[in-house]
Order: sequence, then C-alpha cells, then structure tokens
Amino acid sequence: MLRKIFDVSLITVALSAMFFLSGCDDSSSDESSESIKKKYLICAGRNPGGVGINLDSGESKDFDNDATFDWDVKIRTFKGKDTTAGAPKPFGGRPYIALRGMGAVKAYKYAEAGQTAFDGLSNSDVVEASFAGDTIDDVDKDIVPRVQHNGADVLLYNDGNPGNDDLKEQYGELVIGERFKQGAMDTNHDNDPIYIIKTDKGANFKVIINNFGPNSSLGESGYIELTYEKL
Repeated sequence: MLRKIFDVSLITVALSAMFFLSGCDDSSSDESSESIKKKYLICAGRNPGGVGINLDSGESKDFDNDATFDWDVKIRTFKGKDTTAGAPKPFGGRPYIALRGMGAVKAYKYAEAGQTAFDGLSNSDVVEASFAGDTIDDVDKDIVPRVQHNGADVLLYNDGNPGNDDLKEQYGELVIGERFKQGAMDTNHDNDPIYIIKTDKGANFKVIINNFGPNSSLGESGYIELTYEKL
C-alpha cells in the first residue's frame, strides 16, 4: 500500500514539473517581444570601437571588448577633421548607425513622430518594399584626409582621423547613417525618429532614437538612448 502511494506521489510531482517547465518556456518567448530601452556609450574617446546590438537576442556589446560579436546594428563615433582651409582643426564627433552585411539587415525610416506613434506601430504598418540595406560594409576608419594644394590633391596628415567630407560621403551610403541626429538632439520628443529594421532572421523590429547628445534629455555628450521592440 505504501509503495502505491509513493508511486502516485512521484507521478504527481513529475506531471507538476512538466507543467511548470512548459510555463517557463512560454513566458520566455513572450519576453522577447517586450520593449528594451537602453543608453549606450558611443564616445570616440571613451568607447572608440563603438557598440553592437543584436535585436533578436536583446544583447549588446562594446566591440573593444568583443570584436566577434554577432550584431545587427552598429553605433560608432569618429572624430572628423575640417580640411576646408588652413591648418587641420579638431572637429566634433560624427556618430553613425550601420546595418550589418550590406543587405543582410535592412531598414527604413518610418517617421519622426515620437513615442505615441512608436507605441501604436504594429507589424501591419510595415511596408516591405521600403526596406533597404547599406551599400558599404562599414565606414572606413583609415581614410587619410586630403586637401587641394596648388591644384593637386595631396595628403593632409595621417593621424587616424578621417576628414569630414570623407565621412559625409561614406555616411551617405548608410540607410540610417547620421540622419537620426536632428530629431533626437533636443528635448522635444515629438520628433524622435522611428526606424523599422528587419534582421537576417526575418524579424521586424521598431526602433526609436529617444535621446542623443547634451541638448537632449540625457544632458550629457557621448551617449545615445534608444528603444526597440519586436513587431
């Protein structure tokens, strides 16, 4: 009699454990669709390698700590140089946002419409024909700035800092590039830019740039704050 009671108890415990584990699996898959809001250090001096974000996993890493990180979105800042005239002068940081793989990850700008529009955005709003990938693999950090001297194109210097004209040309090949800055640089969050990004796994994510720079709600330079959510 005791053996039968013991056997029944074991069966009950086993069934309870199976039900509990199944519930954990369901809840973990639901969590992947929740919004993730985070502030990232992208200062050229303090985090020169920039940061990578894997939208599917929700992970992010600094490339200086893990150069092999599997990223969907890269955010990095270069210090460009003004080469228009006279001696070379330091210039402010020029951040950019890149997509991986020249079409492996694609995106398009949805609107500069702020948090309310972001919250209401669903997968039914996605326009598949609008997706595009970057047309360069990444921005080249080793460009040597050049200037015109006596009618000839000559090297200016080689200190690892590209010229602003070179950066502007390369950033123009990126779907996002530095175009996000205008809407995210102040405290008027009605203009925060929203992008739709499709990962190489085929998942669509909505991304809003909440803050960038010292004149935004962050109140400090060298950081960007964004929110993303799976559609």
